Amino acid sequence: MRRHFNSLKNLKGSYQGIPQGSVLSPTFFSLFVAGMEKMVSSCNIDLFADDVVILKNDKDVIKIENSLNENMVAIQSFAEEHKLNFNPAKSFTCIFTTNGHMFNLQPKIYLKGNLLETTKSTTYLGFTLDTGLIVANILPNSLKREESVFNY
Repeated sequence: MRRHFNSLKNLKGSYQGIPQGSVLSPTFFSLFVAGMEKMVSSCNIDLFADDVVILKNDKDVIKIENSLNENMVAIQSFAEEHKLNFNPAKSFTCIFTTNGHMFNLQPKIYLKGNLLETTKSTTYLGFTLDTGLIVANILPNSLKREESVFNY
């Protein structure tokens, strides 16, 4: 016990955050972001554990970019008002589309004035979401494999 107290002299203070993986992390996150969903308009927002996902569905790319950027500004205002910090380096955009012409689109979505990186896949809630996978192509092939296994 004494050794523990001696080591406390060398500790440095931290003024934000809690240890990653702490059992309290999801609870604190929920408390800190409560009300954020009211700041978002014309988009959907999904808050889970320590993830914030903003979703927009439209055929017009300009409308998507404008709507997402407006909502990013609103969310950033909420964050500043509540002493929260969203890290642009850990934030990104990902476009899911069946339109082949939009597959390589690089939307201009900003957080704190930083252009967010565009990625082709992400993991969310334990699932890997990949823009290259189209359900219309996967499902029929899966069904064919099951038919051959079960001899339908």
